[in-house]
Amino acid sequence: MQKLLSLLLTSLLSFAVFAADFKEGVNYSVVGTRASAEPEVVQYFSYACIHCANFDEAYSKLAESLTGVAVTKVHVAWLGGKSGLLLQRAHATAVEMYVERLVTRQMFTAIFGRSGARPPQSVADIRALFVSAGVSGEGFDKAFSSPAVDARIAHYDAITNELGINSTPAIIINRKYKIERGSLGSEEEFHALVRHLLALK
Repeated sequence: MQKLLSLLLTSLLSFAVFAADFKEGVNYSVVGTRASAEPEVVQYFSYACIHCANFDEAYSKLAESLTGVAVTKVHVAWLGGKSGLLLQRAHATAVEMYVERLVTRQMFTAIFGRSGARPPQSVADIRALFVSAGVSGEGFDKAFSSPAVDARIAHYDAITNELGINSTPAIIINRKYKIERGSLGSEEEFHALVRHLLALK
């Protein structure tokens, strides 16, 4: 028990030290005019982005460390060439089917996990990836062109344009603050900055 309290105290002290040093324009920038009603962390990403693939595990760890905070992703359409729109729809479908984590791992492995890999080029390619991840092919067929997926894609595009997202991965806190990841030196500092921004208005 004493060891656990010691670790907790160390973590809180580290957060306080980092928070005192975070500066707007250096560690984060303001991209929205009004914060979201509820706390949220959103990663703007693409399956065609190798930096997003490399960041995926760290983002999952962040999600696991936060309580009472919505941690989600928005897939941009403008990365990946002709495959961009297809990959965006694939992600929206995975979210609607509650298999986003499973499909994301499968997608990144398929695209970046072997030499000469390339993004899926057709709906059939996407369907095959979903099925290989254990998703029902019939369920995929029903969801892929559904109104719910269309609405999610419209939301993806609208919020991406509203916040001026032009690079990936981009981490936005409370629909207002964008993290400048290049200014951070460790995963601990990244987590501390996220918590700092979640506390801002």
